[in-house]
Amino acid sequence: SRLTNWVINGFYITGANSAGIYLQNEDSFWIKNNIAFNSTDGGENNGSFVLVRTPNSLVQNNLSELNSGGGVAGAAGFVHGGADSIYEYNECALTSGVAGRGRCFYMDSQSARLINRLSYLRLQNGCDVQCWRQRDTTDQIIANNYIYSSASQGYAPWVHENTDAGRIENHSIHHNTAYFASGGNGD
Repeated sequence: SRLTNWVINGFYITGANSAGIYLQNEDSFWIKNNIAFNSTDGGENNGSFVLVRTPNSLVQNNLSELNSGGGVAGAAGFVHGGADSIYEYNECALTSGVAGRGRCFYMDSQSARLINRLSYLRLQNGCDVQCWRQRDTTDQIIANNYIYSSASQGYAPWVHENTDAGRIENHSIHHNTAYFASGGNGD
């Protein structure tokens, strides 16, 4: 049976290899006030806070720092698959200094009608395109977030996919601020 209506509050997690908090096929979770310092070496469905097929959730006021130089580009601070959820007041730091190591947000195709607002991304390495990846999702609101990078960045901080395959993503992206202190490479 599915777990529902749980609160995960106030944990300090360090050194996880695949995920700090991992939920799958659950419903209606509130994840708040947690800190995860991970050396995540997993793939794209791994990271500090991972909710797979977990709709109706609130992820609020959490800190994720991915600091592994050996991790893969796919590991993320926040991974989500599940409709009708809200992410707000979260901080993600990519601090390894190694280009392409880690993402802050990875929202997959099940994340329809997700709201991601008032979050802070602190980047100390180049993201190689995907510090914030929305993969084949629809009807998301991405608003009032702040992205600061001390490393040069190449592409826009978020990526949409499959518009060429006929998917109408219909996102509302507004009032976000990106400041790249070391500039970009013009791509």
